[in-house]
Amino acid sequence: MCNPSEMKEKIFEVRVSDASVYKVGEHIKLSITEGQGMMAVFLGYVIPIFTLLGGFITATVLEVNEPLSALSGVSLTGLYFFILYLTRNKTSKRFSFLVSRYEN
Repeated sequence: MCNPSEMKEKIFEVRVSDASVYKVGEHIKLSITEGQGMMAVFLGYVIPIFTLLGGFITATVLEVNEPLSALSGVSLTGLYFFILYLTRNKTSKRFSFLVSRYEN
């Protein structure tokens, strides 16, 4: 079982076709497809790592000193996350949650 942010409880906003089926405060299970999980890993981990390394390596090849090379990698990664934040509405449309009742 996977818990977001190592928390026991997390609040998500999820759109459902018939909200009357669920009560406020009811425990539910949210799941996504394997492909959507892989996309989330790609957007959240793979691209940032390559952005960080790419910025650092490019600056190093251009013979920029190491602290500035590191700063360029971190800056590019920050820029990526800022762009991801700005496009969050479009990006969130790629992900859909399957809602089901939580059985103990």
